[in-house]
Amino acid sequence: MENKSPILLAEDNVFNQKVATAMLKKLGLNVDIADNGMIALEKLSNNDYSIILLDCQMPIMNGYDMTMKIRTDEKKNGKHIPIIAMTAHDSPEDREYCFKIGVDGYISKPFRMEDLRNELSNWQLI
Repeated sequence: MENKSPILLAEDNVFNQKVATAMLKKLGLNVDIADNGMIALEKLSNNDYSIILLDCQMPIMNGYDMTMKIRTDEKKNGKHIPIIAMTAHDSPEDREYCFKIGVDGYISKPFRMEDLRNELSNWQLI
């Protein structure tokens, strides 16, 4: 099943971009990549995405600030886009903070295909 709306992958590491893109394509999903949070916000304002896979540790604008900006904007426009945080910082405090600021899901890096499949199936994307 191919999803019509692409997934926005906000990730600054080229290796991680390639790995995530390959996994998402294997799942039949289209991917659009942003190297940092500012580029991701620009792409988000000009495109419809089904979900955002968001690296928490990006330059220029990190995933935490990006999530808070998106959630603030959503209060004004009434929309909601699912955000899945991706981070190598996998402590209970990090996970709790991500959910507190408004992410909808959480994947620890390095992640496996099974982790990605489980998170995306929660949103009926696969």
